[in-house]
Amino acid sequence: MVAEVDWRSDLKAKMYEIRDAVVPEMRDCCPVCESLSIQYRKGAATWICNSKSVTGYCGQVFVEPAKKAALTAVQKKAIRREKFAAYRDVVLNREHDPKRDAMLKWFKDMRRYLSLQDTKTLCKRCAYIEDMFI
Repeated sequence: MVAEVDWRSDLKAKMYEIRDAVVPEMRDCCPVCESLSIQYRKGAATWICNSKSVTGYCGQVFVEPAKKAALTAVQKKAIRREKFAAYRDVVLNREHDPKRDAMLKWFKDMRRYLSLQDTKTLCKRCAYIEDMFI
């Protein structure tokens, strides 16, 4: 049996490459706590910070938001999809996968079981006798 090469370190490096390849956009943020959780209030023509941190609720009211480099939701979703595709590519194309082998054996056994190939139908009396004495 051939020893399997540890593929996790290469996959981890690939994940970092995928993450670092995306350039974050400049997004509006709170000038005090730099949180991206801010909301524009039309009536007052101001912004309010909705950030909740360990110290409590920020609640800072400001006129002009600061800018911060951060990923958008679309970018995060694209990164997640690309990372999952890289993971699937590595995991599904391994030479030695004990779980895959076990699943294939289970499928083979289940097909045989569902085909009723090894089934014997007996009356109640004969089934009892066979169970007790054989």
